Amino acid sequence: MVYLAECPSCGESFPAEGRQVYCSLACSQTAELVRYARRKRLEGTFDRADVAEAIATRLSQIVVNGGYDKRAREIPDELRKEIMVRAGGKCQNCGKPFEAEGDYRATIQHCNGASNRLEDLQAWCYRCNMDHAQSVPIILTDEQALTKLGIIARWEAPEPLRMCDDPVQWPKVWRQYPVRLHDEEYEDLDDYYDSNCPYNTGSADGDAYLEHVMSKDD
Repeated sequence: MVYLAECPSCGESFPAEGRQVYCSLACSQTAELVRYARRKRLEGTFDRADVAEAIATRLSQIVVNGGYDKRAREIPDELRKEIMVRAGGKCQNCGKPFEAEGDYRATIQHCNGASNRLEDLQAWCYRCNMDHAQSVPIILTDEQALTKLGIIARWEAPEPLRMCDDPVQWPKVWRQYPVRLHDEEYEDLDDYYDSNCPYNTGSADGDAYLEHVMSKDD
């Protein structure tokens, strides 16, 4: 079932499907990052090199790409084994032997976007993977810069600005979210949009609406 709800991260209304808590991947991972950063500040480990690196990396992924889609880059176990066998126990970038933990633990590097073809994947150590990610120059738009400052403000605030920012309370209450804005339910997203968006594109009404908008001079 689909119902109108309020996203606990951005406060915007959205059509929630099933147990969907956030309106988007970006909002979900923003809240996750803010809780992590606030927890590390409470623990006194926020400025530790590995923690700072993890926070900076995820922040960049959210601001620039709208989050990191883990499912799109998920590697099947059999393919992962094939990649590791091909690597022969060594990083295919720096040549150092893999270790069980730390900077030289094995990771899979996507060499061509999110492609999961064997020829587009290599076994790299964590350090090479992170150094490569951070070596790519990023120039933020004004909107992205504001988004970044807004996220930082959420973890720097003396008290959580949103319930989903609280690393202590959120695990106890998240099942109560998202907040329904009214009791009406719909069979699916198509039903929701048919009921709430009279000018759906793809319909005669939608085409008429687009033609009307495009004909306006302002």
